[in-house]
Amino acid sequence: MTKNIYLTLIACFISIMIHAQATHRCATTQYWEQHKLEFPETVAKEAEFEKLMELMENSPIVRSNARGASIITIPVVVHVVYTNNAQNISTARINSQIERLNKDFNKLNSDTTLVPTVWKPLIADVGIEFALAVRDPQGNATTGILRVPTTSSFNVNNINNVKSSATGGSDIWDRNSYLNLYVCNISGGILGISQFPNGSATTDAIAFSYQYFGDGNGTLSPYNKGRTATHEVGHWFNLRHIWGDDGGSCSGSDFVADTPNQGGENYGCFTFPLTDNCTATGNGVMFMNYMDYTDDACMYFFTTAQKTRMLAALNGPRSQLFNSLGLVPPTGLTTVDIGNFVQLYPNPAQDVLNIDFNFNEVSDVTLTLNNIAGQVVFYQQYYQALESNQQIDISSLNAGIYFAQIKTNNGIATKRVIIQ
Repeated sequence: MTKNIYLTLIACFISIMIHAQATHRCATTQYWEQHKLEFPETVAKEAEFEKLMELMENSPIVRSNARGASIITIPVVVHVVYTNNAQNISTARINSQIERLNKDFNKLNSDTTLVPTVWKPLIADVGIEFALAVRDPQGNATTGILRVPTTSSFNVNNINNVKSSATGGSDIWDRNSYLNLYVCNISGGILGISQFPNGSATTDAIAFSYQYFGDGNGTLSPYNKGRTATHEVGHWFNLRHIWGDDGGSCSGSDFVADTPNQGGENYGCFTFPLTDNCTATGNGVMFMNYMDYTDDACMYFFTTAQKTRMLAALNGPRSQLFNSLGLVPPTGLTTVDIGNFVQLYPNPAQDVLNIDFNFNEVSDVTLTLNNIAGQVVFYQQYYQALESNQQIDISSLNAGIYFAQIKTNNGIATKRVIIQ
């Protein structure tokens, strides 16, 4: 090795180390540990989700949503909370971020060609799209972008303050109907902080430091292609860091079968294969996965098992998003949640599922029962229902988790049913 090459390698290594210390790509794990202390019930919900994953392991994934489309589209509201003009980012930057999410979650990004050949069969088209909301929680028209001036400052320890107007932020919209993205100034070199699906509804959102939100359009290199949001939205759908956050012990897990074990996060860009203390042989670490910490220009894909995990979150703790009206233009009549007017029992059920309707006015009712993969296993219409009891024969259905959707002339509800 010549002296010049040696010095160049040393300079690159020092540069990477300085950059890694100056920025913390994601503070989700630190935030989540704090969150579980504040909301202890979250621990049991996490365990319940892993049981849900076990049921999905051998189930085919069918993409469907309440509107009958093949791809679920998530309504997004972007809260821009700013103290100066630089932090009040442009609408063009926000639109570029939405476009980047849609490319990355639907395998439409051109750089999938850079995925090593050995992992190309694992590249996933997740089948989730994102769009700015056109209807707010009160049924009024919206652009999906809120701009709120503030005198407050935010960091990983108080980031939930940005989610409430009472603490200098912007009030969070119902997490069952919207993906809330907050753009603000986060101190400490942190790029993004997400919340996993099973946490408190009052804080369920993703926060970004304004310099790293958007694809180009003035964002800061090397995190200037909008992939901090791709990474954080992955967390929002319950993906973990690819190395399992085990401090380099090689004993942690991201709960995904097709990602290689790896010792820790990777900053910068690398040449395949790259090995570490957990992968001395084989194909090395999957440093180009969205759930690592590599530069935006060097991360390219989610895997098929990561897709399965995200769709499990969508069909489980985030299933209410199927009923969102956030992308339905206001018409003067707001559709409401009718869950209080419908009772399903017993739950868990075995051979027969009872459904009681108790509406305020006569209405036609459509009942759909979907399995955890999104497949319709029962469909029935009831005309001019007011107060009635219906029984469904479920004796032929496999044991597992199902979702009953009830739609009327002006309302909708989704309820989870366990069949034993």
